[in-house]
Order: sequence, then C-alpha cells, then structure tokens
Amino acid sequence: MRRFITLLPELDGADDAAKLRALTDYFRDLPDGAGAWAVWLFLGNRPERLITNAQLREGVIAETKLPAWLVDESCKAVDDPCETFALLLDTAGISSAEGCPWSLDVFLRKTIPRMSGDDATAKRKEFGQIWRNLSLPECHFFHRLVTGTFRISVPQRLVVQALSKRARVPDAVIALRLKNGMQHEPDCFKSLLTKASADEGTCQPYPFGTTEAITAEMDPPGSIEEWQIEYVWDGLRAQIIRRGDHTLIWNQNTELITESYPELSEAAHFLPNGTVLEGTLVALINNRPQPIARAGESGTKKDPTPATIVFLVSDMLEQDGKDLRDFTVTKRREILCDLHADWEERARKHTRGTFVQGDLFAAPAAEVNLPVQLADTLQLKDWDELRNEVADARGGGAEGLLLKQRSVTSRDDPGTDNCLLWAAPPLTVLVVLTAARQFDDGSPTEYVFAVWDKEALVTVTKATTGFVKEESADLRKFVREHTIERHGPVRLVAADLVFGLEFDGVHESSRHKSRLSLRNPRIGSWKKDTPANEASTLADLRNLIPALAED
Repeated sequence: MRRFITLLPELDGADDAAKLRALTDYFRDLPDGAGAWAVWLFLGNRPERLITNAQLREGVIAETKLPAWLVDESCKAVDDPCETFALLLDTAGISSAEGCPWSLDVFLRKTIPRMSGDDATAKRKEFGQIWRNLSLPECHFFHRLVTGTFRISVPQRLVVQALSKRARVPDAVIALRLKNGMQHEPDCFKSLLTKASADEGTCQPYPFGTTEAITAEMDPPGSIEEWQIEYVWDGLRAQIIRRGDHTLIWNQNTELITESYPELSEAAHFLPNGTVLEGTLVALINNRPQPIARAGESGTKKDPTPATIVFLVSDMLEQDGKDLRDFTVTKRREILCDLHADWEERARKHTRGTFVQGDLFAAPAAEVNLPVQLADTLQLKDWDELRNEVADARGGGAEGLLLKQRSVTSRDDPGTDNCLLWAAPPLTVLVVLTAARQFDDGSPTEYVFAVWDKEALVTVTKATTGFVKEESADLRKFVREHTIERHGPVRLVAADLVFGLEFDGVHESSRHKSRLSLRNPRIGSWKKDTPANEASTLADLRNLIPALAED
C-alpha cells in the first residue's frame, strides 16, 4: 500500500511522460492482488461510500478531543475535509509514523469492509484502530476512499501503455482486455498480463502515421504535383478494422471506441472482411466539419443545430487481409476510392435495417446513409497558392493542410520528409489574468484568463506558461503580491496583467460560463505595456467562430 500512496503525488500535476514513467515503475514486479486493485482504481472505479464527511468529523473530534469550532475552522482554511482530518489526527499524535502494515489488497479487500455495518459505536472503534496504523498521507487516502471522493486523474491510455511494458504485449491487446471488464481479483490481473492469443492478434490496429511540422518559411522538397494535399480537421483520428465478421474502431491513443459510435460500427458491416481504414471522426453541421466537441452538445435546447458524426476516410491500410503499407500513397488512394464506391453500393443492396441485438436485424430500410465520406484532396498549382490556402484554412474550420508524398510507402524511413503538417496560423486574442492554481510545490502552474463582457470580466480558458525562467519567476511574484482571495489551491489576483493568448479554434459551448470553448489554448506573449481595459471581448471571440454553411 505504501507504494501506491507514494505513487499518487507523482501522478498529480505531472505531464503524461512523467506519469507513464511513474506507472511503469509502479507496475514492475507488483503482486497480482495489489495490481488488480490499482488497475481497478485507475479505471475510475471506487469503493462504496461508507461514511459521510459529517460522521467522519464526529469521529475525529471524539478521537483527538479537539473542540468542534477548531475542527471547523481548520476545514475552512484547508478547503479539503479529508486532508484536514488527516492533518488533525497527525498533529494530535493519533496516526502512525511507521505507516500501514497492510498491503493494498488486504486493506481494500478485508480492512475497509469491516466498517460497512450500521453500528456507529463499532464503526468508530474500527476507525480508531485503523487511524493508529496509518501515516498522514495514508490517512488522507483512507478518508477519500470511505467518503467516496477518491479520484485519480490518469488517462486510461497511460495505464494501458504501462501494463503493456510489463506484459510485453501490444497496447491494443491490453486495451481490448480492459474493455471486456476488469475486476479487482488477483486472477484478473494475472490474465491481463498473459501473452496475446491468435484471436487478439487480429484485433490490433496498425501504427498511426507520424507527421513533421513545417512553416510558411519552408518549401517542401520537389514540386507541388508530387504531393497529395488534404485538409486537417479538428477531429479524432481513428482506424476501422473489419476482420472475421467483427468490427473494431480504435482511436490514435489505442482506445477502443467501437461502442461510442454505433452508427459507424453498423456501417462497417458492409465492408469486406480483411479491411482496415484510417481517417478522422468529425462533427458535421450543415455539411461542414466542426470541432468534434460540438457533437456532445448539439441537438439540445442550448445548441439546437444537430451535428452528425462522420468518418472522413483518408487512407486504406489493409485489403482482403493483405497489408497495403508497401503500396505508394497514390496506389492506396486509388484502391480506397474504389472501395468507397463499392461500400456505398453494398449498403444500398444489402437488406439490413436497424441493429437490434446480436445478429438480428429489423425489416430492411428503404435507404442506408453511411456516416462515411472520402476525404477531399486539393489540386493546387504552386506553393504560393498552398500558402494562401493555409492562411485561409481557419476561416473554413480547418486547422491546416496535410501533405503526403505520392511516390512513397508507409514503410519508408520515417526520418524522410514524406508526410508534412502545415498548420494554419493560430487565432489570437488579448486576455486578462484573473487567477492562478497552485500545486503541492507552491508554484502556480495553471493560470485562468478572462475577456470583457460589457463591464465585467468573464473566464474563457485556463493555460500554462511557456515563458523563460525569468518571466515565470516575475509572474509567480505578481501572483504572490497581488492575491485578493484564496480558495484552496486557487488564488484570485488583481486584474492588471494582459497576455496574448493563442489557440487553434473556438466554438459555442453550453458547458462554459462564457458559452465558448477554446481548442489548445496557450500563452503566446506577455503584453506588459497593454492596460487591462484594452483586452479583447466576448464579441471578439465570437467573431472568430467559422460561419456555418447553409444547405
């Protein structure tokens, strides 16, 4: 259990690379019992709540003999009851300096369930015994578990990658096994790490291609006729696999998303076996690609314009079970065009209706509309025309252009410049710093920014700095000296500083107070000579939303 408790602060606030290193070290040689519980918790599960914060407060007061008013004031100061109670127990000498004698498996399987009864006296006695065997961080973890507030901010793909390194099996195999269900039993963890079976081997996606970024100052090698040019949309890269009469849809992070897109999964039934397609999932509104985030909010009272999820197919990696990556980009495009036409014809001829259950289908539908489109390619005459297309890309909702060298294959040396990403210039606005979030080391690493809406500042995004060391130190100093309120780890600061904010897109969102959501926001520059009243407005941001094309 100590290893797990030590791991938690390493995961909090760390970047993905640091989280992956920490998870890989943790899972190395981990016993099956502890491993099963750890994976179960990392997947977002948590034990049933056994006690409320109010009941926990009463137990702490009885155990420490502290006055109730002091406990309540301490809770207000720390703004985390679970942590406050752990600190009070440690200060009163109740918690143990030696730490927990139980393994994670024993603690979660045997120790905590002992407190599930209704007898308040017996439950308080159990709490006292457990507290005397836990250190300060272990008490905090214990309180979060029994109150049902335990959370771990770890992407599942990182858990999959860490387990894959230990088991020495592909990421996709681990992801598929986790999708089939993970219980907190030692045998489940043991089976999770077994070698891949032949059936599991057929479920794996191909590696997603990588790109090299270029800028307007650079010219790709050769003439423009040597390149296949496509738009890059704000979407989710994915692969559709149709093998052995089964369909799987994987995203770029090796996450199985088949169940999240049932219409696309049903459409894949019309693909011949032994087919693998690669493309991008986008949201279409009025037949125009929109940010994929719009899909979850469209068609509601707050956002009545309906969105349709469509798979823009850009490449074909397998045909009749044969790997096509040895074929050139041009040849694969020709095969893909033929397949797309055949796919639509199959959908029209097959007498399949709405999927009901298993392999049972309702009466034949009069028409089948495939949620699939062939990604468009651009025909441009020279590099200057391409630069103009890139500059105008965001106006049409695109994020840039993707250039694929027509004469190369997917197996060519990845070090060669055969797939280039020419990103559109970022969108920019002036924003005012209003708050900073502090992590355990005391340094604010996440900043909150706002723009004007009439006479008031409205929060629009959070971002981390990309400043040099000296500027970061100046910013931290400003936060310390100009804090006007504190709410736990968040400091509200005087609205005096203006920054240039860069981002890749903006769209309407009912989930945000500003009713706007910014894609990939980052701080571009510190506008030290710009007063706060000259910052941008909500209207300025809304003017950057691409207009929807009408049918």
